[in-house]
Amino acid sequence: MKKDSKITIKQILSEYSKSLRGYKTLFILSISFTIISSIIGVYIPYLYKNFFNIINGDGLKEDIARQLISVIFVIAGLNILDWLFNRSGYFIFNYVESTVMSKIKQNSFSYLIRHSYNFFNNNFTGSLVQKINRQSRAFERLFDTLIFNFISLVITIIGAILITFFTSKVLSLIILCWVTLYFAFSFIFYRWKMKFDLEASASDSETTALLSDNISNSQTISLFNSYKKETDSYKVATDKQAKAMLKTWTYGGVYDSLQIFGICIAEFVIFYYAIKYWEINKITIGGIVMIQIYVISLTRQIWAINMILRNVFESLADSKQMTEIMLTPHEIEDSNSATDLKISKGEIEFKNVIFNFNETRTVLNNINCLIKSGEKIA
Repeated sequence: MKKDSKITIKQILSEYSKSLRGYKTLFILSISFTIISSIIGVYIPYLYKNFFNIINGDGLKEDIARQLISVIFVIAGLNILDWLFNRSGYFIFNYVESTVMSKIKQNSFSYLIRHSYNFFNNNFTGSLVQKINRQSRAFERLFDTLIFNFISLVITIIGAILITFFTSKVLSLIILCWVTLYFAFSFIFYRWKMKFDLEASASDSETTALLSDNISNSQTISLFNSYKKETDSYKVATDKQAKAMLKTWTYGGVYDSLQIFGICIAEFVIFYYAIKYWEINKITIGGIVMIQIYVISLTRQIWAINMILRNVFESLADSKQMTEIMLTPHEIEDSNSATDLKISKGEIEFKNVIFNFNETRTVLNNINCLIKSGEKIA
């Protein structure tokens, strides 16, 4: 396996798509239900705008109450639809994710086990086990992020900007700039941080491999009294892993702190202009309530951008090592002209077997032996 090989995102996703074959319809259905649920969730705040505008309007209380009840019945119906699509998508999603994770492990093992003796001799057993498990967990994180975060985020942003546009173009523009800058800086940061995630991922594989192999060879360590040597070696590996993890966590923590500060500033600016527009009768009480709901929702969703990008880049980093193995050609391949091996008679026969050490010491001389089918001998 080439150490300097470059694994692309397309190659990683291509390996995942192989395990998704046969489940694409359910996969698309799960995504579709999530999209519908998210669209309903974005539309409901617009109804609350009408609700508060009705309360703030003039008229008899009986008429106002009748209108309010009509609105809440519509909201209740939409919430039920939201629940139906959300839950249906969730259970389909669970089936697809668990099944595909199993297929990923099966495909990884099926390809891995056909590598040559030299390949396994040059790779730690524990490291290979870790890479297979990490690849399936990476798919889980990517799929979870797509269903639970990314789709909802995109629809909430688009819906909030479009609906707010018809209430106040300036506020809609402020929200658009806020979201765009937030996403752009987050993408640049986490793309830069990915090299440190790869470093932490490699350290984790190294530590797991060392631990696995030391436990597997515990008797050898005991026989050669290598306790101190192996303990010191494991200490060095875990200390290296801790430093790599601390580095990526620290960078992430600093950026999160800056993002929180930016969210506070954006919320202040949006509500400041909302109040000013209400003062000159360019926005209603219902409009302010709607914008407040969207801002609260966007704040929660935008904060998820950090988690989305973190999960995506960390998952790609975790998938990279196993994908590299999956794309490494097998050292020993069957010839294209090879035929299936057919055994017509199951027996082993030795004829005149001779074996010497250094051509001076004869161990076996003219050994003849026939082992018949089903026969066990020593």
